[in-house]
Amino acid sequence: MTAAAPHARHETLGWLAVAIAVAVAAPSLVNGFAYDDLPLIVENARVTTLLPPWEYFVQSYWPAGGLYRPLSVWLLALQWKLGGGAPWIFHATNVVLHGLVTGLVYVLARKLMTPAWAAVTAVLFAVHPVHVEAVANVVGISELLCSAFVLGAVLMAVRGARDGFTPGTRLAVIGFGIFAALSKEQGFVTPALLLAAVGIACPPVRTTLRRVAPVAIAMTLLLAALLILRAAVLGGLAGDEPAAPLRGLAPTARMLVALGTVPDWARLLWWPARLSFDYSPPGYAVASAPGAIHVLALLLLVAFGWIAWASRNRAPAVSLGIVWIGIALLPVSNLILPTGILLAERTLYLASVGAVLATAGLAMAAADWMTSRLAGRAILAAVAVAAILGAGRSVARASVWRDNERLLHQVTIEAPRNYRAHRTLALHLDRQGRLDDAAREYRRSIELWARDAGVYEDLAILLDREGRDADAVMVLQDGLGVDPAAPTMRSKLYYIQATQGDWPAARATAAAGLALGDTMFASLVARADSALTAAPTSTITAQ
Repeated sequence: MTAAAPHARHETLGWLAVAIAVAVAAPSLVNGFAYDDLPLIVENARVTTLLPPWEYFVQSYWPAGGLYRPLSVWLLALQWKLGGGAPWIFHATNVVLHGLVTGLVYVLARKLMTPAWAAVTAVLFAVHPVHVEAVANVVGISELLCSAFVLGAVLMAVRGARDGFTPGTRLAVIGFGIFAALSKEQGFVTPALLLAAVGIACPPVRTTLRRVAPVAIAMTLLLAALLILRAAVLGGLAGDEPAAPLRGLAPTARMLVALGTVPDWARLLWWPARLSFDYSPPGYAVASAPGAIHVLALLLLVAFGWIAWASRNRAPAVSLGIVWIGIALLPVSNLILPTGILLAERTLYLASVGAVLATAGLAMAAADWMTSRLAGRAILAAVAVAAILGAGRSVARASVWRDNERLLHQVTIEAPRNYRAHRTLALHLDRQGRLDDAAREYRRSIELWARDAGVYEDLAILLDREGRDADAVMVLQDGLGVDPAAPTMRSKLYYIQATQGDWPAARATAAAGLALGDTMFASLVARADSALTAAPTSTITAQ
């Protein structure tokens, strides 16, 4: 047998994993736009009108402000232009990207395992049900792009650490890292991931880390400059409104909330039998005070840490997998800065690379340790069953993201007590003109969890459109009780009161905003004073 024959067989295993990834993701090709696709794509003029690429570098990801993903937005706009707004081109792109990432996972696993076990790793990644949200929902392209670029940077760094860096290799590593960060926030941890990969996969550690350190430092400096640009565009380092349950929490309480999500991260990575498009209270508990969930989380972290350390020599894939998960989850964990979510399946796409590495690494180590051929076959059979079950779950789950109607039908099934799920359903009904049904869902959302001022604002705007000003005023006053500093809601209340001719109430509303330090209300106070002076006892209509 020639030397080329084993190499060809190895490539066949990799391509087989890619084919499985594409086949499992293919049912999403018939999907339309759903959930965040609507505000971010269909209703977003920056996507429906293709701008020069550089213009996206000075714009936020969300049309109303928030997050910074210029490369993702530009590619969405390019696809809209090429496909005339048809959903299929977006879904086809996501399917291809998922296949690409699966192939890169195989290449990374091949650095640490035999070809057969590397293929097992890639297949487990290809069929993982937690990926469905990222692949079957169009806006998941940011997760896919980021993961592809991160893996590209890591693989080029491993090559450079083993064989020596060339100018082209250095440029590729740094370029992939920058592109990852321009696709999604998790790309900013690329230097840490490539250092972990090189340190674990490329002994001797000191020599290889010395080789890769200059590249990692250069990338870190460029990412720091990008972070400054991002902060300038967004007006702050976080760049997004914290999720409502995190607002007002002290850092210690927020960290407890983050720690409390660890068991769910672990469950979704290793036992994703139950999936949901929404994780919010009260259906999803927010643990801001010490409790049993935190003890479980700490035990899991200690166990993972011990396994990573114990496996560093005999099963390096396990060590890298666990370290990879920790690094990849850091930007979305709410530990460093509060984010706009408590938990979301799409944010696990990059972290799941580590999960399948660790899983396949443990299976390979167990198969090698067990001398019985029957035991080895039993392990392979268990892995095969897991892959088949994962594929079936992923294929079935893709149809949930077919369109908003199908997705939001799931509210009553998987998130009946999550307030954000009902708010999302209300927004959908509002778009359809079903205003009474939408108002009912907004009120249900508030009934379930009354601490998100945005829901009050949405409901008040709907009531105002229906001409139900008195009801809108009551809702806005309740909303300001939740968040007195909400400027949009306070302004809306002012203008409704002024339109009704209730200038004393309007002045009190504006004065309260001014007292809170919002100087935009100074002119509204003056306007109310002028109206009251002109006709203090009459009904005055705002002009």
